[in-house]
Amino acid sequence: MTSRRVFALVLSWAFGLGGCTTDLELISPGSPPDRLGMDSTTTDSTDTNVQRATLIVTAAIDLESPGASAVVADLGFPFPAITGAAVEVRHRVSNDVFTATTDSSGKSELLELLTGTYDISVVRLLTADERALLRPELQDVSGFGAGGSVRLQAPETSVTISSGVGRRGSLVISEVFDQDPLIAADNAYFNATYLELYNNSDTTIYLDGKLVGWGPPWGWAFSAPFAPCSVTQVWQNDPDGLWSPMLMRLPGHGRQYPLAPGRAAVIATDGIDHSAVDSRLPNLSSAAFETVGPSDVDNPSVPNATLIVVEYDLFGRGILFISSLSNIYFVADPVDLSTVPWMRPVTGAQIDLLWPRIPRDRILDVYTSIATASVTATLGGDRFCEHIINSVFDNQAGRFNGEQGFYSIARKSLGVFGGRALLQRTKTSALDFALSNTLTPGRIP
Repeated sequence: MTSRRVFALVLSWAFGLGGCTTDLELISPGSPPDRLGMDSTTTDSTDTNVQRATLIVTAAIDLESPGASAVVADLGFPFPAITGAAVEVRHRVSNDVFTATTDSSGKSELLELLTGTYDISVVRLLTADERALLRPELQDVSGFGAGGSVRLQAPETSVTISSGVGRRGSLVISEVFDQDPLIAADNAYFNATYLELYNNSDTTIYLDGKLVGWGPPWGWAFSAPFAPCSVTQVWQNDPDGLWSPMLMRLPGHGRQYPLAPGRAAVIATDGIDHSAVDSRLPNLSSAAFETVGPSDVDNPSVPNATLIVVEYDLFGRGILFISSLSNIYFVADPVDLSTVPWMRPVTGAQIDLLWPRIPRDRILDVYTSIATASVTATLGGDRFCEHIINSVFDNQAGRFNGEQGFYSIARKSLGVFGGRALLQRTKTSALDFALSNTLTPGRIP
């Protein structure tokens, strides 16, 4: 991980808080509290004297999740256990990954692990035969997914991960390209970023008036008075909606922009052919929409999104999808913004604009990602706040923000059904998305 890349990630985060970089103050390395992504434990896997322990992970169904009781009844799962769930645990310091599968009681044992803090992911996708057992109103259920963390101590530690019902959703985020790859020795190219939407339902969706934007950006724990977790968590962890510093509205006033089932629509930073700059960059001249800014290249054949809130406009390009220390992107149904709360965050970031809160019941899909361990290691280790986002929106952030490159983050596919791809959606970004070495804007591989 180059120092330049870390600087870019921190800088883009700081710009997102009002463009003030002179007040930027990193927490000095030390022993932070054990919060999400934070661990002061240091161990050496080659040291035969280090402590090891057994981790017992139980996967359980959250019966407060809508439809959970009915799913349990239809499938005959042993209440409340989730059998056959894939469990993945990752040590926050060593980054070592271990896997297991839950038994008939929903439990899995991982032996001889180094002590310390682990991030845990649990996923249980339903098979085609299992989905066939579900009653008609549950046919969109794809499985169970959740994430959590635990501090493993000797000799044994147990943790229960409660999973809600994962539904395939309707309009989902299917691919994100938010990289600024180097196209010359030291020339980062921001203009080819894009976010792709996919119709994961069985009926046509009209994109007219849909909202696309960023959620609150305070995933990283900066010191007071800039943006300490003690101040920002009230907005970051709000269960009632997502506070948006960067928000756009797609054009149209009814049924001008239909998206058929199994089709994708790309929102480009610049809707032009970027492969003319570098053959590894995508051709976005056929994008469904593009953002605009005062220094932008405007393709008249690509409809422009309307910018509503732009906390910062990097290089005059409008809203960029750009990797930072933590990112939340979302898509929402149209909202009358005169009816929602607006606020100006009171932090040391000198934020100039009011931010609206997009209501929870209008949010269609969310993608959440944080910086990789290789990035945060250069900043003294993981320094994330306890909550990147409230779990009603996303159970666990992915760790995809890292090296510059010509790769995207794409939603996983459950396979092709009825001639079109069905994409995985457990509302757990860490599980639902994966790095892709191929940029595929506008199509689902």
